[in-house]
Amino acid sequence: MKSFLVSYVIAIYTKHFVGVIKKQMKKHTKIYLNFFKYGEQDFIPCEYCNSRAVDVHHIDNRGMGGDPKANKDVIENLAGLCRDCHNKAEHIPQFNHRVKQIHLKFIELWKQNH
Repeated sequence: MKSFLVSYVIAIYTKHFVGVIKKQMKKHTKIYLNFFKYGEQDFIPCEYCNSRAVDVHHIDNRGMGGDPKANKDVIENLAGLCRDCHNKAEHIPQFNHRVKQIHLKFIELWKQNH
């Protein structure tokens, strides 16, 4: 009986936790996952090095000025990156430019095949 109760509590907690994660997921992350039809538990490759992506990077940073009304949460501006590549993209403009080139090609190829 104790084992059943523990399993039940874990199941309730897990269901609640996953629901909270979905509600708290940032808009740009949802846009990225939905566009590429990724599930939350899928392996999502880093678009630069193919390791596991853990961040959705705004290629043109939301805080870089320009038109304050411009929507930066569009798929052309959102790249899935591992933590190392995300840090490089945030701090090395040439790296970020290369990520943008690869990302746009990735979108083009994905559209051709889906």
